[in-house]
Amino acid sequence: AEMVGMHLCKVFGLQPEGEKRIRQVMSEGMEQQRVFNLEPIEIINRQGGRRIISLTGSPVYETNPEPSGMVILVRDLTEREEFNRLQDELISSISHEMRTPLAKISSISEIMNSTLARTKARLGLTTCSGLYQPKGRNRKPGW
Repeated sequence: AEMVGMHLCKVFGLQPEGEKRIRQVMSEGMEQQRVFNLEPIEIINRQGGRRIISLTGSPVYETNPEPSGMVILVRDLTEREEFNRLQDELISSISHEMRTPLAKISSISEIMNSTLARTKARLGLTTCSGLYQPKGRNRKPGW
């Protein structure tokens, strides 16, 4: 199908709210005679299909100083946005899975610490550079 000369909103079959936003940005670009970028734009066509696009537009000049039209580059970002969503979901899931074992390890180490403290108190042991020795004994060389 030939799209040259067709309005962007007609090509995509946009719903009225999406069409209004795009027409407004395009009009501003023409009036101000400047390049515009618009992204991301979520469009839902009349059949209910959802796409995410970006638009880059530039006025076109022929012989007079006023723009006679506009060239618009449309990029479909749907797959990129879906990839980013899946990537974020994966990172979140991995982060959660890594925190779970760390919480268990932390709990076990706290239990071991309190058990060790009770055992030390019961047996009268003291700590010496990370090693446990009964009270009153001298430290051996190399320990």
